[in-house]
Amino acid sequence: MITFNYPHYTNKISRKTDGSNLTTKLYVSDVETADTYEGVYSIMNAESNISHENYILNFDYMLEIGAIS
Repeated sequence: MITFNYPHYTNKISRKTDGSNLTTKLYVSDVETADTYEGVYSIMNAESNISHENYILNFDYMLEIGAIS
């Protein structure tokens, strides 16, 4: 939490929080290795990664505030 302490004009400061377009996207870099045929560990090759993208989307915040279900 951030607190501002100003002696004047504090009654004109307001804050509006809008998380309607908030999405968390984490890009996961490949890791070079000699342990695999391709020579890298990558989330793009994971069986559980249906889209085979190199990123992870997290919508926990949107679920928490009830914006999506």
